[in-house]
Amino acid sequence: MRKALFLLLIAVFFLAVTTAAIAAEATRPHTRQALRPATSAPTSQPTPQQKRSLKIPKKRFLYLPTEPELKDLMSQMHGKYDAFKTCSLRLMDDFHQYNYRLSLCSNKSYSYEEQQAAGCLPNDTTQQCSDKLLKVCIRQPALALKDSSAKVQSTLQALITKSTEFTNRLRALSDQLSDQLQERH
Repeated sequence: MRKALFLLLIAVFFLAVTTAAIAAEATRPHTRQALRPATSAPTSQPTPQQKRSLKIPKKRFLYLPTEPELKDLMSQMHGKYDAFKTCSLRLMDDFHQYNYRLSLCSNKSYSYEEQQAAGCLPNDTTQQCSDKLLKVCIRQPALALKDSSAKVQSTLQALITKSTEFTNRLRALSDQLSDQLQERH
């Protein structure tokens, strides 16, 4: 159970780091300059050389032909995150249910029929029989927890894959825009 909680914490940390990396990549200075021309007027009187450099012909604006692709990737990434979040919440619910059932089963008195149903034998020690009874009692919550953990891991892997794809595409577009800007100057 600690492993599942640890994996969940790692997943949340990774998501935060990935989101920060995507945000940092999207706001790199050369990308913002490529997308938005300067709009504020200089504070001092520009020289004739500066006046010429402030005029930007329309053909020099860069358009983003892959913008729909980025929006689609971002939408897919949000979908993967929503699935991950839903699975993570389910995992936490299953974790609480498991702990609750474990507490109930540990404090329960078992009948002779329940002991036989659990597979307790006459030559079993009290500890062996207690272990068998506990396994039978917590079986359903344990299976649910295992299933939830597997779903969290698979949705996290899908989110990582989609985030990596988005980041790589964004980096390629940023590099392309930077190269175009350098060619034009």
